[in-house]
Amino acid sequence: PLNKERIEKLCQMLKKRNKRGKNFSIIVVAEGTQLEWKAILKPSLHIARNKGPDRLGGIGQVIGELIAGKTGLDTRVSSLDYIQRGGTPVAYDRSLATAFGVKAVELVKEKKYGEMVALKGNRITSTLLEKVEGGIKIVNPSVYKIAEIFFS
Repeated sequence: PLNKERIEKLCQMLKKRNKRGKNFSIIVVAEGTQLEWKAILKPSLHIARNKGPDRLGGIGQVIGELIAGKTGLDTRVSSLDYIQRGGTPVAYDRSLATAFGVKAVELVKEKKYGEMVALKGNRITSTLLEKVEGGIKIVNPSVYKIAEIFFS
């Protein structure tokens, strides 16, 4: 879980790195991250779900703003949605997004909740979320400790 102490520790680590001439860092925050201090979040970020853990849409931006405010360092936030695919959306991306939207509306009309729209081959389809979620994925604490040692 992400808490105030962890953010403070992260900010201290970033400041130390900056003093040593390491003026870059990459921090990854999952929208499924668990916060012990949800009070700081804008209510619009919290996305409650019927099944599985809640999501925090836009959590990367919130954490980025916290880091910038606490460190004074230039902070940029990138969302993986387009980067993961490879860049700025093109016509195919826009038409695919439209097709996904149409399928999502069809699912709602059919009262098929708990499903996600997917592209299988060249076909727009849907699949149960419980089949793709795989439960909550937590970073192994020992891996986190090793990362702290090497990157602080």
